[in-house]
Amino acid sequence: MDIADDIAYATYDLEDAFKAGFVTPIDLLSLKQDEELLNELVRRINKENINLSGSEIIDKLYEIFGGIFSIDERADGGFSKGFGVGFNSITSHYIETLTRGYIASRFLAQDGFDRSNFTSFLIDRFISGIDFFPNEERPPLSNIGLNDDIKIEVEVLKSLSFLLLINSSRVKVAEYRGYEIIQKIFEALIDDQKEGHKLLPEDFRNLYLLFKDNDDQKKRVVCDFIAGMTDRYAIEFYGRLYSENPETIFKSL
Repeated sequence: MDIADDIAYATYDLEDAFKAGFVTPIDLLSLKQDEELLNELVRRINKENINLSGSEIIDKLYEIFGGIFSIDERADGGFSKGFGVGFNSITSHYIETLTRGYIASRFLAQDGFDRSNFTSFLIDRFISGIDFFPNEERPPLSNIGLNDDIKIEVEVLKSLSFLLLINSSRVKVAEYRGYEIIQKIFEALIDDQKEGHKLLPEDFRNLYLLFKDNDDQKKRVVCDFIAGMTDRYAIEFYGRLYSENPETIFKSL
């Protein structure tokens, strides 16, 4: 299950980051220019007992995404040699390569078919890197693990997904808003002075009243009610309490 989660974080979360416009493949290949992000990436990856330098991480990203450039290896030492030279020294080969890479990166990020194909490619690649370690005496205690090369790739992409998507300001704003919504609902429902328990659906209200002399248990009932909410239901319930345009009273809770 841990391996499945890691592969999902390294693939589907990355696909979501492309789809939402958080990042493109060409941004990942330019990571060397973002020293702060690269240092944080090194720190997170090496917490997993993987000893990688920033340049080694960049190399891994080139291995995974570099194919979008379709470089002709015979052309003056390859793509990286093109940086740092004067404008007049840049050949049409480099311009053509940059153009192809930009277009391929854009399509991979924006086109659902390309994104899905690339995600499938990564999943196949990572699954093929799973090793099985049988326990002959106790088969249920057999184990599996990723081989070293694939584990590094998974950790690099998983950590990138966290930093670029989950830890991004756009997601943090929504996360902060979600925290406020849950906090406000909780405070309203446990407010005995305003008989907040009467805002609960009948089944949870009856449970709440069973523990009328036990504050901890009453809070537990409210927590269970909130924990069972979907995102949409929580926003709707919050709107009923605080919005200027709440739902009709004829819609049940």
